[in-house]
Order: sequence, then structure tokens, then C-alpha cells
Amino acid sequence: KNENSESRSLILFTEGYTVKQLERIKQVAKDKYGAEVIEVKTSEELINYINTKSIGSKDPISLGRSKDKITNVDMFAHGKVGEIRFGYETQIDKQATFNSNSLYKINSMSFSKDATISSYACRTGIGREGEFFLATSGVENSLAQKIADKVGVKVNAYAKRTDYSATLGTFVD
Repeated sequence: KNENSESRSLILFTEGYTVKQLERIKQVAKDKYGAEVIEVKTSEELINYINTKSIGSKDPISLGRSKDKITNVDMFAHGKVGEIRFGYETQIDKQATFNSNSLYKINSMSFSKDATISSYACRTGIGREGEFFLATSGVENSLAQKIADKVGVKVNAYAKRTDYSATLGTFVD
């Protein structure tokens, strides 16, 4: 939930969606959540939007973003250790992967000091493949921790595989 004065954006990697699906997503986002849908194809466009509120601008930060800092981010994607893969197993997989190399392009000034980032992508909260996760082992090398260090905000993430199987109901549904 956000304050009435805050804007809300749904940043959507469009690969694999039909025109009809995109139109429906836009309609629901606007009507039900008051959100504008920002269509992106690459992590570069995502980073540009985070920094400037424009997918085409490569400025480090814009006046628009300075006046509308990010307060909450929820990411739903596939994940591997050290990577959030918005285009997993699609033609844009490499261009739609967010990792440590992508992270250095993020301007921390784009975020409110009390912002929260939550990644629902698998293994964002673990540092090494095959590492048994006990208490805090592996957290310090995870992509989630690197994001927290770079941006300076709280980051929630999973250290294991994320399971969305029950989100749409049962198989019968």
C-alpha cells in the first residue's frame, strides 16, 4: 500500500506477452491499483527508469526522480545465485538479467531513505550456489546484501527457491 500522494508504477518486462495480455495488465494496473505500466525489454531500461523515470534516459538521476523517490520495490522474477532474471529462458535472457554489474549503475539517490526492496526471485539472499543456509551464512555475499549496501535501504530476499505454486489457486482452479 502506498500513500495517496505517491505514484505507483508496474515495471513489466514485456517479452512473451501478447498484445491482448499487455492491454489487460495495463487496464487492471490502472483501474485496480492506480498504477502506470512501464514496458521494458532490458535491464538497462529498468535501471534508466529507476534513476530517471524514463526508460530512454541514461542520466544518473533526473529532476522527476528527485521529486518522486522510490519508497517500495517488489520484484517478481526468476533467480539464480547473484542474478535476478527477468527474461529467464527467453530471447532476451541476457539483456534482462540484473546482477552485480547492473547494480553499479543504480543511483542510490533515487530511493527514499526509508525505502524497502523485496525480491521474490529465487536465491537473491544467498551468496554461493550449493551453500547451506544457516542463520546468516552466505548473506554477506548475496545480491540482496549488495543491493542493500549500494542503495542504503532494507532489502528482503529469499535464500532458497521461491515457490509460487499456490498463488493462483489449485490445479483444479
